[in-house]
Amino acid sequence: MAIRCSDQRRARGAPHLLISIKQIDNVMKIDVHQHLWTEPLVEALTARCEIPFVRRENGLSILYLAGERPYLIDLASEAPALRSALVERDGLDRALVCLSSPLGIEALPRTHALSLIDAYLDGALSLEDPFGVW
Repeated sequence: MAIRCSDQRRARGAPHLLISIKQIDNVMKIDVHQHLWTEPLVEALTARCEIPFVRRENGLSILYLAGERPYLIDLASEAPALRSALVERDGLDRALVCLSSPLGIEALPRTHALSLIDAYLDGALSLEDPFGVW
């Protein structure tokens, strides 16, 4: 399929525009940067007394981070089955999930960071297709 600029634009001296769009078959479509709030990670954050932490208030899960406003985590929309349906609806074959940098885990003392990383990995590695982890 080719898209060409109109004859009128060409007559006005506009450069000829040709965009070639090719159908590519057998190519895996991957979103390489998604965040998914798994239960093990949310639980580990809920157990913390210092930033970053989650507090459950009036049925809501609120994330508190350094230098950020409190953030409402919509846990219902984070259900792996719902997120998997979104991946499919977006026409993707895979979605790679990663830990969110604003959590600031890299700045925590090693033991604190490792417990959150372990919780992240417990949840992320338990996800089934179409999810992967990096």
